[in-house]
Amino acid sequence: MLAPNTLRSALALLLVAMTASFAAAADPAPAPGSADDIWQKTAATYAALKSYADTGTVLVELPGLTETHNFTSRFQSPRFYFFDFTKHEDSDRYVIWSDAQAFHTWWRTTQLEDEYPPGTGINAFAQADFLTTGSALKLAPLIFAGSGLQGPLLNFNDIQLDGTETISGHKCYRLIGMTRDIYTATGKEVNIRQITVWIESDTFMIRKIVEDAPRGTPPAQAGQTTTTFEPKANPKLDEASFHFEAPAAN
Repeated sequence: MLAPNTLRSALALLLVAMTASFAAAADPAPAPGSADDIWQKTAATYAALKSYADTGTVLVELPGLTETHNFTSRFQSPRFYFFDFTKHEDSDRYVIWSDAQAFHTWWRTTQLEDEYPPGTGINAFAQADFLTTGSALKLAPLIFAGSGLQGPLLNFNDIQLDGTETISGHKCYRLIGMTRDIYTATGKEVNIRQITVWIESDTFMIRKIVEDAPRGTPPAQAGQTTTTFEPKANPKLDEASFHFEAPAAN
């Protein structure tokens, strides 16, 4: 028979072990792979999507300025696409969409609708980086893999796994690396900057992206852009989801 002190010690150790076991079962940590492996799986997941939908926000934080923009996007393989961006306080709007015939864009400021026939769809994104605060080119280059469409995640490298974090109730890998803009004609790299990406550990869907100011930005102008997503992989969508008619001019 155990002595009272020994029995109390044994019970205490058992309680600690049970508590740790229950905590692990309730909040399991995802098994990490290498950062490059996680990113390769993420890119492959987007390239293999049959359909996709999300809503999201872009938070711009600069010295003396904070703005929040909103967007929604939808995709149906192979080419149906819809991206609707609304600027801070509904001050502007930019829409990209495609159907069986062509890609189209509409910009509220100009009230102009442009059409891009098959083979020229990439040009529908020519103004998108500036007009959507970068949000239109975050995921589209991954979804339309091999199209030649460029974006910061295609140039994401020097990647490190910076731990895990829960975003909106989803366990996520947090990857930190560098990105840059590259001139196609010359290969010159500009706007080199740090980027952090949060990726769901079970679906490899992207939940959040934070971009720092490019290297060399004066402190008085440096800030961050945070893009968040509520993604849905392979939802059921119909053709009406990709239909857009520009509002009548005021």
